[in-house]
Amino acid sequence: MLELIEQHKIDLLTSGITIDKIADKAELPLAFVEPIVSEYARQTPGLSAKRLDGRLVLFRESSILSDADGDSGGSMG
Repeated sequence: MLELIEQHKIDLLTSGITIDKIADKAELPLAFVEPIVSEYARQTPGLSAKRLDGRLVLFRESSILSDADGDSGGSMG
């Protein structure tokens, strides 16, 4: 299953990877995949797994922070 995340790593740079996409490709139940991906995100610096529109999405935190900084023109500190 982690190989599937690696195969779709480019999606982490642009928008994120929906966990249902990973579950479908792995042919595993969503309830089985969600805790594994959530734990992977916790253990991998820079990654986060959050619910967006009811779906769990794995994404790179720095890309979202960079976008937010660019839009506001301010700093976080």
